[in-house]
Amino acid sequence: MTGAGTVDLKDRPTDCWIMKVLSVVGYRKSGKTTTIEGLIPLLRAEGRVATVKSLHHEVEIDTPGKDTHRHRESGAETVVGITPSLTFSVTADTREKERRLQETLTSLESRGFDFVVVEGFKSVPLPAVAIGEVEESAVEGTIHLRAADGDSADVETIADLVCDLPDWEGDATAE
Repeated sequence: MTGAGTVDLKDRPTDCWIMKVLSVVGYRKSGKTTTIEGLIPLLRAEGRVATVKSLHHEVEIDTPGKDTHRHRESGAETVVGITPSLTFSVTADTREKERRLQETLTSLESRGFDFVVVEGFKSVPLPAVAIGEVEESAVEGTIHLRAADGDSADVETIADLVCDLPDWEGDATAE
């Protein structure tokens, strides 16, 4: 992953940071997910990676009629499902999304993640990579790089950027 003017992530000890957080922002169908898919393996080679996705519409991830859904509908505040290969948690939460992002990042940091890539959350002041034609004024954080779309995003340069970001300091305003 080295090139002219880039940092070889392998030369940087992963214990020299707490956690790095980057938001990938852009409008619908701009290529945010494609960019993140290319970025994750590069970061994964250097440490533990988590992602957080902002959803702008309600989705049902707990199948109606199944036991976990029935538990939630009966009034359980949190339902945890454990399969042979996955664990998931469904919690009803009406607090603002920005506050839930803050708490999620804190939780991921306490669980020892090295990198968190956030998809969306333009209204939160996180360091950002902009995909597509998103206006600077639409993003609360600082845009460090831009790409026309997900296919043209230079994920190696983005990975280098992530490692050069300041450590996340326990709040969504850290840049």
